[in-house]
Amino acid sequence: MNACVAVLLPVFDVILSFPPEYLHSVAEGVVKQFVMAWCDSKNHKQTWSLCKYETRFDARLTDIQPPCEITRIPQSITKRSQWKASEYKNFLLYYSLICLDGLLPKKYVKH
Repeated sequence: MNACVAVLLPVFDVILSFPPEYLHSVAEGVVKQFVMAWCDSKNHKQTWSLCKYETRFDARLTDIQPPCEITRIPQSITKRSQWKASEYKNFLLYYSLICLDGLLPKKYVKH
């Protein structure tokens, strides 16, 4: 396999020359880690765990009627392993504050 021609350029740095891509680094990276940690039964003793509120959390999420610009309707939190990057993005930007209000301590929601 041959190397990319760009690596031959003296000003090209493989690490610094590519900007992070939002959808997969933030939405499917950071947001997914938070959702998975909140809902993982191994974390049920943590103050930030949503395990005991999963039914209420799920009801809030699935009751949301997104505008027509959002092509995927919210799926159940029980299907979170099947969520696409766009679903994590929508959760972060549009649904999270509605779903987490009163379930997750305010200090974690504000952070």
